[in-house]
Amino acid sequence: NNISNINNNNINDIKVGKRILIAEDNVINQKIIMRMLKMENHECEMAGNGAEAVEKLGKGHWDLIFMDIQMPVMDGIEATRLIRKIELGNGVVKEKPGVPIIALSGNARQEQRAMAIEAGMNDYITKPYEKTNIIAKIAQ
Repeated sequence: NNISNINNNNINDIKVGKRILIAEDNVINQKIIMRMLKMENHECEMAGNGAEAVEKLGKGHWDLIFMDIQMPVMDGIEATRLIRKIELGNGVVKEKPGVPIIALSGNARQEQRAMAIEAGMNDYITKPYEKTNIIAKIAQ
């Protein structure tokens, strides 16, 4: 039957996306990164600040978090520290690391990058977002 042959032949061509949580307070930046990720078949959910990101982390499994550094209510540094503390309480160890967190920042200064990594973030991207850079970080 032709339909099952088409479906079986194309099944390997389907890209399986990741579940990605995006913590970003700027509406324009939210739309930009969400569009980029959805075009790559990733399932995305938005958090408007660090406190929302921590809350959403407790309600589901995430393959990756993009975390803006400067947000109201709770910034990305504080949210990351809290996430890492929660993960340690749940038995996360070096052999089984927690969810990767990629910092998003408009600031390219080395001091802020170092602060993000010290807080427990795995990597750092400066704005404006470039699709190739975002996709490369997801693939790592």
